[in-house]
Amino acid sequence: MQTKFGHQEVKKLINLAQEIDIKLRDSIDVQKRDIACVRQAADEFYVKKLKTALEELDVEMLSQGKQGIRVSYLRKAGIDNIYQLSKLSKTKIESMEGIGKQGAKKIYEITDQIVENTKKKLSLRIRVDEANEADDALISALFVLVIREPLRASIKPLYKENHAVLMEKISKAKAAASGLKWMLASKNKRELTTAAVGDLERMITETFGEGSVYHTYVSAETADITERRAHFREHAAAYYAALGMYCKQLNTEEMPQSGLDPELLKKIEAQ
Repeated sequence: MQTKFGHQEVKKLINLAQEIDIKLRDSIDVQKRDIACVRQAADEFYVKKLKTALEELDVEMLSQGKQGIRVSYLRKAGIDNIYQLSKLSKTKIESMEGIGKQGAKKIYEITDQIVENTKKKLSLRIRVDEANEADDALISALFVLVIREPLRASIKPLYKENHAVLMEKISKAKAAASGLKWMLASKNKRELTTAAVGDLERMITETFGEGSVYHTYVSAETADITERRAHFREHAAAYYAALGMYCKQLNTEEMPQSGLDPELLKKIEAQ
């Protein structure tokens, strides 16, 4: 049995064992964090998609209501799409040359209708083959959640089964992490320390190593975007199920994005 150790290597081994114990212990709190990351990414994804949808709606559609709205004045002020218009206050619109108070009121109200209707019709489908920063961020957050969710039930028992053992082995192995203590240790102490170091190595390799529940659980955070996209392609249903569970306010149904539905168009034309 080995009786000589590289003290730095033993320290790294002890630190790794302590890290494993902490991650197992904190798995419940990590679930809250994982869900929060998905919600944040979903909100940012939604804002991005809504902005894109509104940018695709030309201000010319305001003239469909036949209310005498002079779109040319909006264009003169640099406003070409509904998104730009939606960021302006009624006062700001009114201050534009050629608009006036009544015109500003009409523009503001119709723009608000268009925005609200677009929100209702906006379908938040992840486009993995045309992914941008927002898509990738949401895929990444969901990947961690989807991988970990079925494993969480096994993580807690894994902690209970191994916590005390890890603490015992770490305590005994610490003698080998100190050069002076190791030099002054008795033969019996050396044997106990050697056995503890060996036990830690085996536990880390066999119980927590590649292919284990723990390794799959923690490695979810280190997967690259290519792996995450591939997993999304194969398990899209699980991703949308997670979105449906934790982001109920978002619509993930596949729907045509026309901006305005027929009913709203009729309403505008009738005014």
